Order: sequence, then structure tokens, then C-alpha cells
Amino acid sequence: MRGIPSRNARSKVEVVPSSGMCGIPIMGNETRESELIRLRREQTKTREDEVFLGSSAAERAEYEKKEDRIHELERDLPEEVLLRLLNSA
Repeated sequence: MRGIPSRNARSKVEVVPSSGMCGIPIMGNETRESELIRLRREQTKTREDEVFLGSSAAERAEYEKKEDRIHELERDLPEEVLLRLLNSA
């Protein structure tokens, strides 16, 4: 379950605990920017791990959930914020 988007600059990520080690960590309030940065880093790590270790169906499903959230955040953030984040990566 994802937090409900709001006009507030902060979002709350709430995730139902999943089995295994591939659940999205439950974070308190964090800015949309920091959530996007965190999720991108986690996705990079997941892709690196997949190259060496492969991935299970549950891990692929979790990856896709995070990818959906990344797209949602990118769509909702102002363009100047997104450009700043892309340039700093």
C-alpha cells in the first residue's frame, strides 16, 4: 500500500510487510525528493545484485512496485526539482 499523494511537500510511504527480504522499507515522513533518491539507489543495487545473483519472482515484483513509485514521484515533482536531481546524480 502506498501513501496517498498530497499537495504537501512530504509523502509517507506505508508498505504492508512482505515475506522475504525484498520489502520496501517502511519510512517515516520524508520529502518526495529524498524518497526518489532512496528508491533510485535501491533500484540500482537491485539491478547490480540481479546481474550476479539473479532474482526471484517476489524480488522482480518488488522491483516493479518501486519502479511504479519512482515514475509517480517523477510525474508529481516540479520540473526544476527533477532536473536538479538528474544533474546531481
